[in-house]
Amino acid sequence: MIQARHVGLIAGATLVGGLLVVLALWEWERSIPASRHFMAGVRLADRNKPEAALVEFRRAAEKDPRDVETRIELANTLSWLKRYDEALAECGMAVSLDPLSPRAHMSLGLALKSERRWGEAIAEFRQAIRLDSHYRAPRHQVCSTLMYAGRLDEAVAECRRNIRLDPRGIGVGLVLARALEKQGKLDQAIAAGRQVQRIDRSYLGSEVARLLYAKSDYAGAWREVHRLQARRAFPLGDRDKEFLAKLQSKMPEPRQ
Repeated sequence: MIQARHVGLIAGATLVGGLLVVLALWEWERSIPASRHFMAGVRLADRNKPEAALVEFRRAAEKDPRDVETRIELANTLSWLKRYDEALAECGMAVSLDPLSPRAHMSLGLALKSERRWGEAIAEFRQAIRLDSHYRAPRHQVCSTLMYAGRLDEAVAECRRNIRLDPRGIGVGLVLARALEKQGKLDQAIAAGRQVQRIDRSYLGSEVARLLYAKSDYAGAWREVHRLQARRAFPLGDRDKEFLAKLQSKMPEPRQ
């Protein structure tokens, strides 16, 4: 009987001790400011860990539900994870909290674009531009969304207009090259791709090589690939490797 009583006391003490630990952990978690969770989420996102980043952004939002930047990062992470309905809800919350936030409208536009709601996405990107005329990202997104929507004439015109405003924006230049390619205007597309290379000599994309290949200029495409290989920038992935194999099949066999 006494032994059983001692066992019961020990079990009770263990349970109380466990509850005290849980309570202490809960108090410790509650003492961590929202900003620390937010920064932890940013670091995890930078390390390509979206699921872990989402946990931290949610904790930040729970502690500071009216912080717009937290809502934006939460929405962007949900979009990254292809949880678009949740992302749209968070974007809507961010816009309602601060209708004058260009980043909130940009984030909403990206979520709408992911859902192929082209017209609504373009409207949000344009609103971001109206709120901040120096914001490059939504300008690029208007151009690319018009292209994905199949509105190629509008995409090309929008790209050219933005290039006149910001001649050094390489993102818009690449969209222009792709839109012109879709229109079958390969010479103009190649010229747009080469302009991107002139603007930013560190740019190492293989668009020009692919465009030359599409034009059946295999020797020109091969020279472009060699230029990239000399800078150890090709091939960078399976898509590049497949392209390289296709290009090699078009080149004449070396003489014996």
